[in-house]
Amino acid sequence: MKLFSSKEADEFLYNLFEYIAIEKQAPESANKVVSEIQEGIQILKESPKMGTKLKGENIRFLVIGNYVAVYEIAKTHITITNYYGKGQNWR
Repeated sequence: MKLFSSKEADEFLYNLFEYIAIEKQAPESANKVVSEIQEGIQILKESPKMGTKLKGENIRFLVIGNYVAVYEIAKTHITITNYYGKGQNWR
């Protein structure tokens, strides 16, 4: 199944990278965190229903380390709608 990412999800990863790399002055950590998130969602291609149901049948979330990927399952693809920190109120 194909995996897509919304503009909001892309912006979250960009902002997360910028925050860790620049504000925390840890570019290596920024690369590691963003890579782990991107690698973590790849499992959805083979197991799209792996995450926990959030709203109805098609909206789910998957915990990846300290982050949550919210995604929607369509017949031919999956769209990551956004990411959140585990401590954020995202439900």
